[in-house]
Amino acid sequence: MFMPDMEMIYLGVAIAAAAAYWWVVKKESKRNTRRLSERYPDLHQFLNDSRAKRIPTVTLKMGRARYLLILLMGAALIPYFWEDWYMDVFDRVELVFVGIAAVIILFAVFPKAGYLEITPKGLTVKSMYRKMRYAWSDFTHFQVGHYLGDKKILHQDDEVIQMFLSEQYFNQGRTLPSKKSKEFKPLVDHYGIDNETLARILNKALAVFNGQQTRAGLN
Repeated sequence: MFMPDMEMIYLGVAIAAAAAYWWVVKKESKRNTRRLSERYPDLHQFLNDSRAKRIPTVTLKMGRARYLLILLMGAALIPYFWEDWYMDVFDRVELVFVGIAAVIILFAVFPKAGYLEITPKGLTVKSMYRKMRYAWSDFTHFQVGHYLGDKKILHQDDEVIQMFLSEQYFNQGRTLPSKKSKEFKPLVDHYGIDNETLARILNKALAVFNGQQTRAGLN
């Protein structure tokens, strides 16, 4: 049976490991955002002006460190399940701390999936019959992540980017289940795309969008 003081030490180790994992994730995200702003300043400024909520980051390249931190978080909680605590489960105040540590660990290990949301003028997402229908129109909002998550864009690249904001592409009745659209995950989770590739695709899409805006102004 572990002593109470030893249990608190193990709990502290678990919380510290969770905090370290969270710090590494935040540091990686900031590094990727800085790299994006240095390589593509115009795109980065456009995203800032468009009130982008998040910019997808590359997969963490921590190697073994990532898994060791997760194992450390789990191992540090072993004392709480080693002894016969179930006999007085409702009387043990320590279980409250276990719950707090578990929540912290879950938030650290399973961060929210980031998606890129921008709001260029003249674009929107329209919801119809519990499905997301995308249409080129005189509206003001869309989520670029839904389109960039399409494998077709990754495979055909240039050709699909040309269709990215085209009237033909959006009027083909393309739909996505509302649940799927709400739970969109960043490209890196699905296809392992890094920020450089993402920025290149976004630059092309932005160029097409700006070109259409210019032509619309001339007309």
